[in-house]
Amino acid sequence: MHQTDLIPNVGSHWQELPKAQYQMDLLQVYQGNELIEALPKLTSVSDMLDRLIGPDKDYGSFENLSTHERAQYLVSMLQDFFYPTEQHFELAYKIDLMIRQGYRTRNISDVPCMEQRSGKANLLFVKGSAGEGKSKALSRVLRLYDQVVVHQKLNKAQVVYVAMDCPVDPSLKSICYALFESLQRVSKTDVMSNAFRKRSEPELKFAAKSALDLFHVGLIVIDNIENLFLSKNDPLKLISEIISLSATTSVPILLCGSAESENLFKSHAKVTFDVLGAGVMDWKLLPLTHSEREGNEVSFENWDAFASELWRYQVVNQRKHQIPDDFKNTLFELSQGIPKLAISLFMATQLTALYTQKEAVTTALLEQVEKKEFGLIRSQMQALKNNDETALRSFEGLQLPSVASLMFKLQKEAEVKKHKNDNSKRSQLFNALLEQSVKADIARQASNAIFKQFPDISVGEAVEKAVTWLNDNKEQVIEGRELNRQITKRKVNDNDRNEIEAALSEASKGRNDVDDSWFNEW
Repeated sequence: MHQTDLIPNVGSHWQELPKAQYQMDLLQVYQGNELIEALPKLTSVSDMLDRLIGPDKDYGSFENLSTHERAQYLVSMLQDFFYPTEQHFELAYKIDLMIRQGYRTRNISDVPCMEQRSGKANLLFVKGSAGEGKSKALSRVLRLYDQVVVHQKLNKAQVVYVAMDCPVDPSLKSICYALFESLQRVSKTDVMSNAFRKRSEPELKFAAKSALDLFHVGLIVIDNIENLFLSKNDPLKLISEIISLSATTSVPILLCGSAESENLFKSHAKVTFDVLGAGVMDWKLLPLTHSEREGNEVSFENWDAFASELWRYQVVNQRKHQIPDDFKNTLFELSQGIPKLAISLFMATQLTALYTQKEAVTTALLEQVEKKEFGLIRSQMQALKNNDETALRSFEGLQLPSVASLMFKLQKEAEVKKHKNDNSKRSQLFNALLEQSVKADIARQASNAIFKQFPDISVGEAVEKAVTWLNDNKEQVIEGRELNRQITKRKVNDNDRNEIEAALSEASKGRNDVDDSWFNEW
């Protein structure tokens, strides 16, 4: 089999992809290299800031949307909210250097796998606790580049970067397949079908190197590298294969994973030198600060600028143009200047304002939401406030409330509150049936059926009709009782326990509450 048969022919699939725009580089060592001169120039800090933030998205108007639609509108906006810190700029400069240095020894006219390179591996390890924004930061920085650029005159494409997750059951084959899958997705060519024809590891490795050459890949990003711990194979062998791939192709590789992943590299001197020696970036939840920097230098850690920008993202009806000082200061106190937490607190406060129909974001509501929904991380914030490094090292990352679960909870509470003052006759009938030892599900069905057919009858008449309904629906009532009997005999799981506890709670309230308002939750 010829070498070029390992990968598909290319050319006709790239008509709609960005075309290369060449800019002569001021560095003589880069001049004349089309792979480098097709890259965007990262010039001033302000220019990079504009690119990182990107243009404002048009989300349309929310004025005529329902409460739940406005809640979804808000979540969409805040999920796209981005405020750069110094870490983002450091990561951007390191990635740009890696890509350009990787292209130095390569040329767009190289024949795949004919130019064998054997040099030093170029790797960067970005580590940090789960949930601290490493992956999102990588995604944002990589957006500075067009992922695929077409060199029209040469009828060739350049994949500036390819990103993949480390497989959950990693092996050399699964890592190669993940790489091919990512290449297929961005290059719009059928790489996978050819990859699956390769049975042995040497064939797959050769095909991977050929594909990296053919597509002129500038950077490989492997996220969740901690999955190597799960490998049935030797993790060090897999790391060595990754190092070898970078060294023999001159393609730099960025590894991203948990802080614990570092122990994997440190366990072997050669691996430690190749990976950690090339560079480690310790990604942390960087708190913003209240103080302005002196002079005209741009500040990326200023709390006031961040809070003012965040304040723009409101969908409540009663909105103030400028963020009140007391809200800004309280938000800082509760989040200790950590952007991720501040955004989550601001979102939760607005969701509460929407679903409770308060329609205003206030300091009192912010404090109420923090106390109710964010108690699990209060000790972390206190440790951060006290600069207690020992306590902070024990935290794995911020475990914030799920947006989906928070929205569901608030919706449910809103529905309960909506019917709270409804002391309905249906509720009284339901209680009367419970007092006569009728099962809750049967009592509910009977109450619903009777008042649907006779909405204006008295409670006394409803009780009489309920007796008739129970007699007329004996089979259904018996089936319900039999089902309850069978459930008590089988092993109870967690879902059952939750339902039983809820039913007991409802029944208890039904027997004791005067207004019987709980019934309307049905």
